[in-house]
Amino acid sequence: MNLTTLTDKINTVFEPKNLFMLAREHNFVKRHRQINPQQLLLSFIETLGYQAKANLADIHRNYIAHSGMEINYKPFHNQIKKEQCAKFFENAFQMTLAQWVLDSLKLTSLSTDE
Repeated sequence: MNLTTLTDKINTVFEPKNLFMLAREHNFVKRHRQINPQQLLLSFIETLGYQAKANLADIHRNYIAHSGMEINYKPFHNQIKKEQCAKFFENAFQMTLAQWVLDSLKLTSLSTDE
């Protein structure tokens, strides 16, 4: 897989409009405010991906750095602790698996060969 293909796949999965609609569908966000679903998801992935002992404060700092929005720790924490946030992350992960793994393994074409 070349870099262009990987970049295209990442942009498809983490497209802001799709992630916002997914977050709305699960009642994580109701309108555009300080929490941007795409920036939040990418902040979690990046922080947990490169720090061995990451905590919520690290994710908060990373979110501020990427989004450019100054959001205090307490409102950020209040959004993260919502059950809807976990549901949003779960469905974003499922969406990623559906788009990457199933396409990579070509499972859709195998199911017709029975």
